Amino acid sequence: VCACMCALKGCFNNNTHIALSSLPLQVCAAHREMLHFIGALAEYISGEVVHVCWATLQEELSGPSAGSIEGLRALHQRYLGQIRTRVFLTASAKPILGMLGGICGEVAVFAAKVAANAAVLGSSHQAQHAHALAALMASHAKFQSLTSFLAQVAESVVARDGSSPLAHLLLRLRFNA
Repeated sequence: VCACMCALKGCFNNNTHIALSSLPLQVCAAHREMLHFIGALAEYISGEVVHVCWATLQEELSGPSAGSIEGLRALHQRYLGQIRTRVFLTASAKPILGMLGGICGEVAVFAAKVAANAAVLGSSHQAQHAHALAALMASHAKFQSLTSFLAQVAESVVARDGSSPLAHLLLRLRFNA
């Protein structure tokens, strides 16, 4: 997630000094959509995974289970298990983790294409501009397809399992999307 955010922000802050205002509106909109997705995913991991699991562990550390080394070990294992489950690192959630990896990969591809085509997008050469814009929009379309499929899979898991960490992620992704 951090690598995707850095790649996406970096394509506008690196040595090429790409200004969003110099890019076509479609590219700016795609950039905003991808930033929202990656930001929502990072907020989910921070707010719904790390902080929640840590707070639970802290409460359990003041209980009777923390009175022995074996008890501490068991609490720590449960803490790690909660994190793995909430960040989709379990065997049953492997497809979701794979989809998230594919989405982050497409974000990196988009960022690289923006950086590589910055000069062309700012030029008045119509044929090169159209080709560069088409490549960026194809990358954005793939991103949208992947995120749409992720939402469908997550919705079916939430419907099947009831309360799921995925419900919180879906809420974050849909807010202001």
